[in-house]
Amino acid sequence: MRIKEGQKAKDFTVEDIYGNKISLKDYKEKKLLLSFFRYASCPLCNLRVNQLAKFFPTPDSKGLQILAFFESPKKSILKYVGTQDTPFSIIAQRE
Repeated sequence: MRIKEGQKAKDFTVEDIYGNKISLKDYKEKKLLLSFFRYASCPLCNLRVNQLAKFFPTPDSKGLQILAFFESPKKSILKYVGTQDTPFSIIAQRE
């Protein structure tokens, strides 16, 4: 689905890789970066997650929230990406 500038995104609720519930409506009136990645074992994707984690060690202090979505199952993300202890939520593909 593509959205246009100014168009409102549809609300959704998902769980991150640690079981925390994430709902888009919780980010209303906040700056939110939705970041989409290919596979958990992708070195470039892991590099980008690491860069985001270093640049935004406490995203909220900079007025920005981040949600990272992966096209991988939870098990793979925990193995490859979950070791980075990111300050933002990571969401796995639905199994």
